This record gives sequence, C-alpha cells and structure tokens, in this order.
Amino acid sequence: SFGGSANVDVVLRRHPERPEDNRWTTDVVVDLPHAGMVPGHFPLPIIAHGIEITITEEKVELTGGEYTGIGGGTATVSALIDRTRPDTKPVVRIRANEIPIDPRLVSAIPGYYEEQSENPDDISLRRILDRLRLGGVVDCDAVIGPRSDNRMGFDVEANIRNGSARPIYQGLDNPEDPLSVQIGADPLALDDLYGTVYVTEELIIVDLSAMLSSPELPLAPTPVSVLT
Repeated sequence: SFGGSANVDVVLRRHPERPEDNRWTTDVVVDLPHAGMVPGHFPLPIIAHGIEITITEEKVELTGGEYTGIGGGTATVSALIDRTRPDTKPVVRIRANEIPIDPRLVSAIPGYYEEQSENPDDISLRRILDRLRLGGVVDCDAVIGPRSDNRMGFDVEANIRNGSARPIYQGLDNPEDPLSVQIGADPLALDDLYGTVYVTEELIIVDLSAMLSSPELPLAPTPVSVLT
C-alpha cells in the first residue's frame, strides 16, 4: 500500500553569539524506512527503502536507500539544494537498473495522457506507444540540475536491453474505418532490440538495433537499425 511511516528528528540550537533575531537554527532529519510513492513528473509507482532527508540552514539533501518498482527493477536517487546561495537550483542524480518496459512505465512517460483526438489518422504519443507493444528492460542514468547560465537542464541516458516490439497493424479492408480490422496477431516482430536513447532539454538522440521478422510472412530475420 502507498504511503508509509517516517521517523523525524528535529533539533533546535541557540547561538548566543548571533544577533538576537537570528539566534536559533533548526536541523531536521527525516528517515523513511519504507514508503510507497508516485513521483509527480513521472508517475511510476515505486517503493522507497531506507531513505534519509536532511534539512539544515545550509542545505536540503536526500540520500541513501533504494527504490524498487512494483513490477521489478531498482534505483538510487540523490538530491541536493544549497540554501546558502540565492536562486540556487537543485541537483538530482538518478540511476535505475533493469526497469521493465511494461504498460506502467509507458503510461508514466510525460505527455502520454494528453488529450486524444477522435480522428484515427492523427498521431499522438499515446497511440504510438500503445501500438508498438514494447517489452524488455531499461537501465538509466539521469542528472537534473543547473547549466552554466543557471537554467535548469537534464541529461538522461537510457539503455534498452533484451527489448522487443510487436507493432499492431490495423487493416484497411474498410476504407471508411481504418481501425476496424486488425490483420494478424503479430504481422511484424522486432526482437533482440537494444540501444540507447539520450535526451536533454534541447536534444533527443535515438540509436537502436534489432532483428526484424514476420511470423506470418516468409520474411527471414533481418537486422535493422535506427539513428535519429
């Protein structure tokens, strides 16, 4: 179940050498031995184990522990905000291993739930992802933080392993309703899919390779690659 419990230590200190209006400091340590959560910007349900949050005059820091997905995979996360400088930006580091590519992961991708068009010819992220029927696992390294001009940026490198795709083919037997007929269960198959997706706030690079085949047609497995 989501939610959980926390242990909180709060320490108030009086500093007699300081001015009267700034004599007290507060240090807070929050320990999360076990908690379920759904991140706001990437709503994939995860379980946190042994996480510590420290809040002082100088910093806010999230450290330690491990995160596990309810479908498998693990991740570590660290975050730091320097409170001694004005307009400071957080620095967040994420490392995830063997996260399964399943409907939970796909539907957590930002933009997936944007409003869908009733026109079957319109292309949307959700339509593309659902019809690819992706499988496999992902390892990911991400750093979120300020650039040299203090703008927030991010670098995300996701490596796909043991991937697969079974694109759904919608037949055109009824020209007035292109979505009405699905021809075959797996007319096209991509297996041994691997490669890298690299994303920043200004750039997306996709470099993937796979073996293409068709269970329903006399098509020998053929190596294919995509670089965009």
